[in-house]
Amino acid sequence: MHEILQSNSKSSSVIDVACGIGNFIMDTVKIGNNSFIGAGLIIIPGAILEDGVKLAAGAVVTKGEVLKKGMRYGRIPAKEIKRKKRNNS
Repeated sequence: MHEILQSNSKSSSVIDVACGIGNFIMDTVKIGNNSFIGAGLIIIPGAILEDGVKLAAGAVVTKGEVLKKGMRYGRIPAKEIKRKKRNNS
């Protein structure tokens, strides 16, 4: 059984789980404009993705992590992916 929990509010919210497990206290995930989010990744509530962030498939963004504007991230936990310099010789 899979459950998808979603909150559209800008503050923390409490969601009652119908299966009787109890309450989950959820924090928000902030995703900036023009961000690319790859398939199968996990974003833990409390993370902030600034504008133009690119996240690779399968990455894990941990709670409280701030991904900087326009940068590329991947791995577990998510780390900045540096661009290799090209030699055009």
